[in-house]
Formats: sequence, structure tokens, C-alpha cells
Amino acid sequence: MTAPLPPYLAIAAALRTEIESGALAKGDRLPSANELANRFETTNATAYKAVKVLQAEGLVVSVRGWATFVA
Repeated sequence: MTAPLPPYLAIAAALRTEIESGALAKGDRLPSANELANRFETTNATAYKAVKVLQAEGLVVSVRGWATFVA
């Protein structure tokens, strides 16, 4: 039996699936950390950590003071 993913990795996986399926296209704005936290019923910090995972993978880029976009 496998252990469940930590919440931030589960959020990152869900967003990755949306990007790979085309539901979120290149240039689309990602929901804010607050919006993601509400959607996934978690904290802003956990949602932010999920976005950082996607940044490290090169799937999204953040424009400081503006938003995060699909790369």
C-alpha cells in the first residue's frame, strides 16, 4: 500500500494534470494561493508550496507582484 501524497504534492499534481491536459494553457494565469487554498481546503502556505514545485519543474513562471502563469 502506498502512502497518500503530502497535500502540496497533491495540489501540484492536480495543477500539472490541468496544464498537461490543456485545461490551463500557456500564458493562462494560475489561481492565487488564496484561491487554491480555498479550492483544495488547505492553507495559503501549502498552496504556495505547490506552486513552487511547478516553478521548479518549469511548468509555471511567477511575475513578482503580479501573478503566476503557465510557461
